[in-house]
Amino acid sequence: MAAMHPQNTSLPSDPSASWLAARQPTNALIVDENQILVDLLEAQFSGSGDLHISTAETISHIPIRVEEINPNIILIGFDRFTSKSAALVSHLPAAYPEIKIAVIASEVERNAILSCIDAGFAGVILKSMPLRSFVSALKFMVAGEVFIPTRIFPILGQASAPVKNGGKLSDKEIRILTMIRSGMLNKEIAAEIEEAEATVKMHIRSIFRKIGAKNRTQAVVLGEEIGLI
Repeated sequence: MAAMHPQNTSLPSDPSASWLAARQPTNALIVDENQILVDLLEAQFSGSGDLHISTAETISHIPIRVEEINPNIILIGFDRFTSKSAALVSHLPAAYPEIKIAVIASEVERNAILSCIDAGFAGVILKSMPLRSFVSALKFMVAGEVFIPTRIFPILGQASAPVKNGGKLSDKEIRILTMIRSGMLNKEIAAEIEEAEATVKMHIRSIFRKIGAKNRTQAVVLGEEIGLI
């Protein structure tokens, strides 16, 4: 799992609540037969205050692990995610309505994605995504948004998500976006750059407009996607 590039397709009903959720540690439960991938993730995030990784051996072990660790997101891993795969896991959102359920796969089929999104899944993560974006993608879904990588939009018959003027952020805007990624609030950013909080809000609105973001979490994900931060 050397590379992972996230994008998204929907927004939470309360962006401020979404960002607050995104600042909290994410407790993820992963079920994947690829033990190397699981070991890499556990090693990468071991001791991290931002993301806690736990595992379950099989889908049938999920109920036991949910009781033990109380995750806020469950990732079901596949090599190729097909309609047959979707049939195995489509019941999970109804079984765990308080937990976000997502797929992590190397390849995906159109009908499989559509059926899972219809069933209430939080989204799909491709195993080719950069590790640096992995946490952002998880928090995006935990915050209540549906996450679908741009690479598979053509499979779904949709246009790619817009990324507007991403290379035209000023140095100050890139600095602010980096501070947003670190979890700083507007007043903290204002103190850091020695400007009024109202001015910081104007900078953030400018960042959103230029890269096509609707909220802080989306701005971070898109900023990472186009290499700004």
